[in-house]
Amino acid sequence: MKWTGGYSDDKIHIELLKDKKVNRLVVDKIDNTASYEWAMPKGVKKGKNYTLQISTVARPNDQTESIPFKIKPRTPFIVKALPFVVGGAVYFLTSPGGGELPGGGDALLPGPMKPN
Repeated sequence: MKWTGGYSDDKIHIELLKDKKVNRLVVDKIDNTASYEWAMPKGVKKGKNYTLQISTVARPNDQTESIPFKIKPRTPFIVKALPFVVGGAVYFLTSPGGGELPGGGDALLPGPMKPN
């Protein structure tokens, strides 16, 4: 995440809010470097109306909030790849020859054309 503003010598506090209520502390008392790398924890529930709030430690009322965003569940790679694997297996097993390629070759290219 990246932001602008504040003073470089400020210590800041970042919180994840859900419907304007604190959901969890992201980080506390870090230098204001205008950026912070953060991975969404697995325990955060999907939903909308999430925001991030950044405030200074010395002046807690000096704060700003991100625009609302939605958290979606992660989709494991296997779930994304499974339809292609299953589709390929079905095609291979139901193709002519029970999975063997026509002509015993290793490619589905047409043979040479016969002259008239």
